[in-house]
Amino acid sequence: MNLKSVFVFAVCLSSATAFAADAPLIQDLPGKKILELTGTIWKKKDLDQTCTKLNRGFPCAQPKFGDFRATHELRGEFVYGKSEYADQNGLEVVEESWTKSGHLEKAIFTNKELGTVVTVTTTKDHVHIHTLYTADGSVKDADEDRDTNNVVVPGTVVGYFRARLDQLNAGKELPIRMVVPDRRETVGFDLRKMGVEKSASGDELTVIRMKPGSIIIAAIVDPLYFYLNVKKDYLEGFDGRSALRLKDGTNWKDMDTLVVYTPVLVAPEEMTAATCTAESGNKCEATK
Repeated sequence: MNLKSVFVFAVCLSSATAFAADAPLIQDLPGKKILELTGTIWKKKDLDQTCTKLNRGFPCAQPKFGDFRATHELRGEFVYGKSEYADQNGLEVVEESWTKSGHLEKAIFTNKELGTVVTVTTTKDHVHIHTLYTADGSVKDADEDRDTNNVVVPGTVVGYFRARLDQLNAGKELPIRMVVPDRRETVGFDLRKMGVEKSASGDELTVIRMKPGSIIIAAIVDPLYFYLNVKKDYLEGFDGRSALRLKDGTNWKDMDTLVVYTPVLVAPEEMTAATCTAESGNKCEATK
């Protein structure tokens, strides 16, 4: 990255931060942390058979690819989430999100690998995606007119299905729209509970599959799997496409990973109350 690109990148970051401070007005509010996770990322393609269950807490001696950290804070009426992805070169991708009563209001993706800062804003029936390209300062915009109640980003999808576990436990399949920032669109996926497995410590893990709803997307993206520790109420493992990418000449290739998470702070009741919606079921009723 040359000096001009560094300057433009800094300007883009400043613009994104300023925009986030404008609407919704939550940046300056004091936050109360309700979740903090760290994670270790392995490139799935490099793993041998001894490491296939590492995302259930089983040991793996092979070297990691990168690290992950996520925090969620209560900020007034909003939950502010921040996910950070790092590889051997340092911090590469940062995702920030703002949700209100489980609804995604706004998200910002800062991607050093792709040289982009993508800002997503929603209303009840509209999604706007604004992309800043840090190499030259150019911009592109995209819009979708749709119901946004099931629109999520990677950092909010667990909160979305966690608030609807009653429906998933009953065998219901839940459609969602995942924001894909580099495509400047939302993509349909279906959530389904696939069963319960045991972790290395003997805890029950609810396995949630996130499968592409389109046969075209399904041809290039394998289903993603989330392993939710029911007893301790946190995400223990993940199997699927990562926000990090692999360098291939001048391009960046998508990469599938296995991730193991370690809880630093988990406040289940406050997380549940923060993501309650009208369709969340019995778990939310208990918090009212």
